[in-house]
Amino acid sequence: MDWRITLQPPPDSLPPMLSTVSRLTHFLLYTALIVVPLLGWANASSRSWKVKLFGTIDLPALTPTGSALGHAMGDAHRALVWALLALICAHIGAALFHAFVRKDGVVQRMIGLSGSLLGLGNPGVREGNYGSFFKITFDVQRKPDASRLSRPACGSR
Repeated sequence: MDWRITLQPPPDSLPPMLSTVSRLTHFLLYTALIVVPLLGWANASSRSWKVKLFGTIDLPALTPTGSALGHAMGDAHRALVWALLALICAHIGAALFHAFVRKDGVVQRMIGLSGSLLGLGNPGVREGNYGSFFKITFDVQRKPDASRLSRPACGSR
């Protein structure tokens, strides 16, 4: 979520319907990323399974062992995992739609680039701002030097 917070806000140039769908999808993604693990943790607790943070820190049980509520949360966890997977696939599909159909720079904004590495925007020097951790500058050329692409024929030296 830090990634989303440190990047630019969604562009105002999106049509209202796409903007609404985008906001709803992101809300559902972030909600699922919080709710799904909590439901799984509650289910594991009801089955007396130990839950560890980073494999080392024991977390307390959220539900008592054998709890019907904990088992029901496990059913909800299972369903929401599939919903989360569907949202991830929809997000990837939307990113591809923006990159190859609309060509509106949304993908570049998503990954923190002010320009395009995919050849979808203007050529030149591009800067990527990846949160507050580091900044990368790319030199992007639309037409690569042909001499660098030529290779000797097979068997010749």
